[in-house]
Amino acid sequence: MRNTIEGGQTLIYVAMAGETLAEASLFFDQYHCSAVADSESEIVTYRKSTLLAHLEQHPAAMKDFLKLFAGQVRDLRAINEIKNIRAAKERILAFIRHGMNEHQELHPEMSLKDVAYQIGLAHETFYRELKKLEQAKLLIRHDGYIKLL
Repeated sequence: MRNTIEGGQTLIYVAMAGETLAEASLFFDQYHCSAVADSESEIVTYRKSTLLAHLEQHPAAMKDFLKLFAGQVRDLRAINEIKNIRAAKERILAFIRHGMNEHQELHPEMSLKDVAYQIGLAHETFYRELKKLEQAKLLIRHDGYIKLL
């Protein structure tokens, strides 16, 4: 989470099992975000100097780290693009299309409430629009996934 200029908070990233967070702190003295665990979690921390030394000595690990960051940047850019879609219905459909597999299914790794927040919608709006999309037979929801029709 990051504090906004207006005094609110905005979701920057949702880290899932096995993912990293606060990577920018490797290269800057101040880090302007905070993290909140909303489920039982085990967090592993590394000393900045130790991690940087390890990456310098192990080019393959550095390459893996860069690949991870590149994927995060790609995903964040996509989310920013999706957030700029004005209509809630189209924003939801774009998010589903971005994350769906070859079977046109989205298996979100977070709660639908968190998905709503991530794409900049109130969760009430998100659920209402999902219901309208189901009624229009554009998608179906099952336990754990959403399928476009």
